[in-house]
Amino acid sequence: MRCKKETVTLNGAELKTYVYTSPEHGRSINVNFCPICAATVTATVDRFPEIQVMMLGLQRRRPT
Repeated sequence: MRCKKETVTLNGAELKTYVYTSPEHGRSINVNFCPICAATVTATVDRFPEIQVMMLGLQRRRPT
C-alpha cells in the first residue's frame, strides 16, 4: 500500500533502516524494519520521496 509520508504514524519500537543503493542508477531504497522480529514495515525510494510503502499482512502470535 502506498501512502503520503506525512499521513503515516507508527507506534511501538523504533524502526531500524537498511539502505540499498543501486549500482546501476545510484538511487536508494530505504527499508525500515522491526528491530525485534526483523519484519519489513515500510520502504521509501529516492525516486518518489513523498511516498512511503507500507507492508501489510498478519502475523500469528503464540498464546502467552
